[in-house]
Amino acid sequence: MNADPLPYLTNDIEPIAASFRSRPEDFRVDELLAFEPDGEGEHLMVRFEKTGLSTRAALRGIDKRLKLGRGAYGTAGQKDARAITTQHVTIEGARADEVARLDVPGLRVLGTVPHGRKLRTGQLAGNRFEIRLRGVPPFRVDDLHTAAERLRQRGVPNYFGQQRFGNRGDTALLGRQLLKGEFAEAVRTIAGRPSDRDHGRVKEARILFEARSWRDAARTWPHGYEDAARLCMSMARFSGRTQQALFSMEREDLRFYVSAYQAHLFNAVLAERMPAIDRLLAGDWAVRHEEPGMFPVEDVEREQPRATAFEISPTAPLFGAKVGLSAAEAGAVETRVLAAADIAPEDFGNQRGSLKSSGSRRALRVRVADLALEEGSDGEGAFTAARFMLPSGSYATSLLRELLKNEGSPPPPPVAPSAPSTP
Repeated sequence: MNADPLPYLTNDIEPIAASFRSRPEDFRVDELLAFEPDGEGEHLMVRFEKTGLSTRAALRGIDKRLKLGRGAYGTAGQKDARAITTQHVTIEGARADEVARLDVPGLRVLGTVPHGRKLRTGQLAGNRFEIRLRGVPPFRVDDLHTAAERLRQRGVPNYFGQQRFGNRGDTALLGRQLLKGEFAEAVRTIAGRPSDRDHGRVKEARILFEARSWRDAARTWPHGYEDAARLCMSMARFSGRTQQALFSMEREDLRFYVSAYQAHLFNAVLAERMPAIDRLLAGDWAVRHEEPGMFPVEDVEREQPRATAFEISPTAPLFGAKVGLSAAEAGAVETRVLAAADIAPEDFGNQRGSLKSSGSRRALRVRVADLALEEGSDGEGAFTAARFMLPSGSYATSLLRELLKNEGSPPPPPVAPSAPSTP
């Protein structure tokens, strides 16, 4: 549903045959909190480094040792598995000494400090990246620098990255099915419908599900597919009643699928407005970059110099039941996207609470800070290191696709379908 190619800002620069994420060490992410921990309180702020683990897998590994329950943990963002990342988690009721002794493969505790509140999504100043691009032809290095300079000046298109849509590319489809009340189809999307992207035990489990052998399917799913396995057990427990089985899933997972569909629609609006991500349209809502808040653009001619100076940027909706559409020319774009998708804002408010969304707005572009390209080499050979910082909620892969015009690496090995993940 969200297959590339989406339009590029650097569409006049030819693709560069290079790769990243050849190994976890090629993709490093450091999470930067938006505040200093309190130094006291009932929560323990833990900074940890993980390698080859998604955030959800890391938390499952931690709780397998601490046994405090899912509600004890708070994170500011999700981090991908195919990387070395540092991030933070608050754990209510945890002791510093037992956290320091944690033995979770792929995870290393870097420090702890008491904190008074649970960490919430988005409480970040941003993320700092160091990504090694391998195989850049020497005669294309100048093109990399040209593309980087354009991104510095005009910003990075604020697309949701491909990892937002799952390894099978089905999370947005799932969100649409949930919003439309197509619960039987949603259950099959999660646990059935084997495809050529499935292999080994994953494919076996999907085939067993389609044969209504739900208990056998639950036992067949490999490690990392716990959500699908639990759904299969629920199908057996509820004798194939899909709605009951579906809503036995964690609310967080169901919300993720709806948010993936919102992300898909946002990408479609942004694609319509490319490459003019720094140009205001009549009826736009604009976001201020240096201070909080949005405002309706009442005079495009007056406000455009501020957009050119990167003080403000146009926005697009994360469609929901309460978010207002833009007016005039900007609103026409948003209306066309909704019509093409056969979806309406009220569809985001028609289902039960775990699926409802009020909606919000998101900037069409983000500012990249400290973007630098530097040649280097290591035991694996020559590389070009891309170092930069992006604000919370934006994707490094959206910057990399502008530099390279390709996915940068072969498809990842199958992991949990539709599982939440972000860099």
